[in-house]
Amino acid sequence: MMQKLLRITYSFQEGSLPPPHHYEYEICLESHLGLIRYIPDYPSNNVPIWQIPFPTEPGIWNQICEIPSALMGSDMHHNDPACIGGAQEKVVIEFVDDHERTSTYLMQGQDKSMVDMCQKIRLVVPSAIWEELDLRRARYWRTEDLKE
Repeated sequence: MMQKLLRITYSFQEGSLPPPHHYEYEICLESHLGLIRYIPDYPSNNVPIWQIPFPTEPGIWNQICEIPSALMGSDMHHNDPACIGGAQEKVVIEFVDDHERTSTYLMQGQDKSMVDMCQKIRLVVPSAIWEELDLRRARYWRTEDLKE
């Protein structure tokens, strides 16, 4: 049965650091579309979540797809324990088969395939978006400092 890559979701959570150093983000990729969700602080009801969609080039999608395809025959349910207090990364890969059934694989840890995939996914987000998020985060913390 043939499986086709449907969606890749990469999540990053900075380690347990005092404000303003903690942040989190998630990058979702589907075919030629991407979306980044960015949280500039520890999540709570008062913290914004910024979402920015972006197009992806077909060639980049194909490069990212190479890694999951290469791992299809191996155990993709990596579940290394997260480093307590440290930064955490995970990749969720969703496939669909010929009968429209989906299967999901979780990858965590620091093996070479995981590190390579995370780097490729981060590079898909245009640098202008990362710059915009850095500016928003700086403005957010200036505003938070004024509240105290």
